[in-house]
Amino acid sequence: VPSVEEEFGPEDERTESFRNRAMDQLHTLADNGYFAVDANLQSLMSHDLAPLRTHEKFHRFVDACAEPLINDPTLARSPYHKELRFEVLVRKGESVAAEETIDEMQHYGKQVSRLDQSLGSIQMHQTACCLARGAQQLDDEATKERWRKKAIEIMKEAIQLGFDDLQALQSDPDLIDLRNESSFAQ
Repeated sequence: VPSVEEEFGPEDERTESFRNRAMDQLHTLADNGYFAVDANLQSLMSHDLAPLRTHEKFHRFVDACAEPLINDPTLARSPYHKELRFEVLVRKGESVAAEETIDEMQHYGKQVSRLDQSLGSIQMHQTACCLARGAQQLDDEATKERWRKKAIEIMKEAIQLGFDDLQALQSDPDLIDLRNESSFAQ
């Protein structure tokens, strides 16, 4: 995920102005109910918002919008909601609940693969990427290592189901720490 600097050049007043305008627009949308759980909450996971993802102000905004998913896990029905819930739980330091959410995502991927192997493989890939991205944020080395291993196992499941996007495996920034693992190369 490119940083604001990579996307728009060195940090300057123009970049800060862009970020503030974008956050103002997001707040306006939220105030009008755009990010309700049953509406467009998952759009906060959009790659279009990647330049904002490294900033605490954006994280606080996402955390506030996702609060219903944290308080009531049953609201996290779609894979996007589960992924968003996972990210917020990791930021809050709730690794046990975050890992339970990953287990749900993995279970969902297996269910989907029974109906459509290709779609299931993509879901499993997304789950592995999500877990690897979460591991990058952890301070606890034992949990970080367990999550990396689990992400590799889930990625192997994705490949067994037919995931074959080698470019994604080689270039996805979520997988950067996993690519150094010998078990990932296999």
